[in-house]
Amino acid sequence: MIAGTGTGVVGNEKSSRCVRAFVYWLLPGLCCSLLFGCVGLAINLLDDFLQQQRFRLMPELSLIADVAMVLALLSVPVFAYKMAGAIPRSLLAMRRFKRRAIVGTGLAIQTGVAVGCALLVMVSDPDWFFGDTCIDSQPVSSGHTMYLYRGGLFCSYTVYRRDPWDPVLRPVKSIPRERCLGQVVLVVHDGRNIEIAGADGRPLAAQPVDFSALYLGPH
Repeated sequence: MIAGTGTGVVGNEKSSRCVRAFVYWLLPGLCCSLLFGCVGLAINLLDDFLQQQRFRLMPELSLIADVAMVLALLSVPVFAYKMAGAIPRSLLAMRRFKRRAIVGTGLAIQTGVAVGCALLVMVSDPDWFFGDTCIDSQPVSSGHTMYLYRGGLFCSYTVYRRDPWDPVLRPVKSIPRERCLGQVVLVVHDGRNIEIAGADGRPLAAQPVDFSALYLGPH
């Protein structure tokens, strides 16, 4: 009876050491994935809030969310490599099948968390599907920087102004277009005046969008 109890205690202690080693082994990868996911999500939520007020974050900051999404995915192979070289002794002492099952479970958890964080960051991006895209930027003599964005679902061009040391872009003017074809850039005149020009250098005029083709009734 005493020997059986001692064996049980030793077995429980060994299992406890295995669980602790497994948690310490997997925890760094999970923390990194969650950290990158939280950073990307926070930036996208802030950008979404600003766009509801007709503002937006500067593209350099929005890019951090994309980098965080990629790093969350890269945490899987990085920590898989590190884990393969630092398997706890308590796992090495187990049978091969059980050891492989535990390692595979850890990698599955790490992969699931990393992919989930990356998808959450991607979906939370306000410019993810049909959002605007920054296609040009030009500094002006007043110290401001002008950014040109092209619309996604329906073609349009919007100019934003960024004040020095301000990460928020404020709209200056917008031009609707029926088609987004060719190269469009910002042209600065006299260091201050700025306009949207096409590939031929001529100012881009507004072009109202015609929705008559979407009408399904009798013509």
